[in-house]
This record gives sequence, C-alpha cells and structure tokens, in this order.
Amino acid sequence: MAYKVAIIVGGGATEREFSIKSGANVSQALQLMGHSVVMLDTTADLIPSLCQEAPDCAYIAIPGKQGESGAVQAVLEFVGIPFIGPTSAACEHAWNKFNLESTMGAAHSAADSLKHAAWPKGFCLSKRVFEDLGARSALDVIERNIESYPVVVKPSRGVGAQSVHKVESPDQLFPACADVFALDDKVIIQQWITGVEVSVSVVELPEGTLVLPPVEIVPKKGWYDRASRVDSSLVDYYAPVRSASLFPEEGGAQAIQSEIKRAALEVFHAFGLRDLARIDMIWNGKKPCVLEVNVAPNVTDISMLPAACRAAGRTFPEVLDKLVKHAVARGANATSV
Repeated sequence: MAYKVAIIVGGGATEREFSIKSGANVSQALQLMGHSVVMLDTTADLIPSLCQEAPDCAYIAIPGKQGESGAVQAVLEFVGIPFIGPTSAACEHAWNKFNLESTMGAAHSAADSLKHAAWPKGFCLSKRVFEDLGARSALDVIERNIESYPVVVKPSRGVGAQSVHKVESPDQLFPACADVFALDDKVIIQQWITGVEVSVSVVELPEGTLVLPPVEIVPKKGWYDRASRVDSSLVDYYAPVRSASLFPEEGGAQAIQSEIKRAALEVFHAFGLRDLARIDMIWNGKKPCVLEVNVAPNVTDISMLPAACRAAGRTFPEVLDKLVKHAVARGANATSV
C-alpha cells in the first residue's frame, strides 16, 4: 500500500546542506516504492503545514540538534503524525553523549545475558563550573583525572565531530575546552581509543530487528575528524568491514563482526530506541567500544546507512518502504510538547 510521507528537512550551516541532500535521497527512494512525498522545512510554518498536508507518516532528515534532540519528534507527537525513528524522549536522552556511560552501566547491571558493549570512561564538566573555579584551577582538576594522553575533548551534545579534539598534551587542553564551550555548555573528556572504527545501523522492521553489517571508516590521514566527515575524498568506507582489519583468520574476523553487531543491538535496546539508529564504535582489539548513538543518520550519497543496506543484500528503498509501513501501522502517540 502506498502512503503520503512528509520529509522534514532543516538545521543550520553544514547540517542543513546534508539535510537537504538526505531528504532528496529519501524522497527518491520513497517515490521509487510508490509512495507520495511532501518536503517540509523546520520553519514557523511547520505545524500548520503538517496539519494541512495530513501525511500518513513523517521522516526526519535532519542531522544535528533539530533532528536528534527530540524537538521535531515532539512536534510530530503533538500533532499526532506517526514518524520513523525513536520517540522524542529517547532522542533527547541519546542526544547527550554523557548519558552513554550511565545508560549502558544500568543496562549491564540489569541484564542476565552476556554483555558485549564497552564504552570509554570519562567525566563531564560544565562551563559554569569551569568559569567559577577559574580556568587554571579547572584545568588542574582535569589533569588529575586524566590517566594519560591523548584524550578526546568533545561537547556533550553535538554532531559531525564539530568541536571534537584529539588532545595530545596539556598545552592543548585549554584551547580545546574553550572551543567546546563556544558550542555547548558541557565538555566531555575521555581517554582516546585506538582501533578499527565502525558504524553499525540498526533497523526495526515488521519481521524483526535487523542489525546491518558494520561499515569500516578509514580516514586517509589522521582521525575521523570534522573535515573527513564533510569531504568524502578524505576517507574510505568499507561495507562490510574488512575481515583483515579485525583478525588475520576469517573465522575469527566473523566472530568479532558478530560481537560488534550484538553490541550495537545492546545499545539500541538500552536507549529504548525504535525503527532506525546508527551506533558508532571502535573495535579496540578486545571489545566493541561505543562512542555515540545517532538517531537521525544521514542518507546522502556518502552516508553509511545505504552502504550497509547494500552489504546486507537489501536496497535502501526496500528498507525505507518497510520502515514507513511499520510506522503507519504503529500509529501516533501524541504527547505534549
């Protein structure tokens, strides 16, 4: 059955550019499967437009704060339109990267089964504490809590590695924190993790939850920073992850890939997600170490979700078609904004 789908785009600066490209790809895929689409922007006319168009469901094609913090999801819940993706509450929780440690820690404490996911240990410092203590005193506190360099310094809420820094010495710490505080009011400082970087997409289809093959991310120089994420010429993607990157012997590599997929599913359930999410992690040689959760993954030509679909022997339009039908069948759960 065909449905009318609202594709919501928006965001600011670079994120808006990716949003429009993602929205165009989603539109093309849905129309290929026989659905009709309407593109809506996150302006002051969004709610009137949603009411006037009365779509059967919506797809949020917005990376960054607008699409991942739960704001647009809350609007759709309020208007009563089903949408693809986690609830507004789940999005808001996942948007704050510092929730990873407490959420996974609680899930592991409650679970009776084997635990597959690990995560980097670290601490979070607010801008106010940083300023109230004085920069020098705050840096002293940070220094006492760092095991060794390098460390990663990043905002608790951000996208696309914006204001994320690899800090390799004490003299780099203050500039990195200052840059983060220009974007967010909380900074996360964690031990730097080396290994094989992968991104794992999880899709919840009518026939069950499917963990797509991990996509390997290999920057041509340095690490997977902001520049690498916006310029596809600076990075190579392999879907699925190359066996030789994980283990010399094929059987061992497949076992590790299965472990990575189980870790992604563990995170998906721990955060109470649904429909679609991407889990970014690093295989550190012993465990899959989760970096962050993405509830509105890009689907541009250089994005990892379509590549993961192909590696699983499926097409992105086919998967998207099933997600639409799943969302429509579930219906809307209206809550207050």
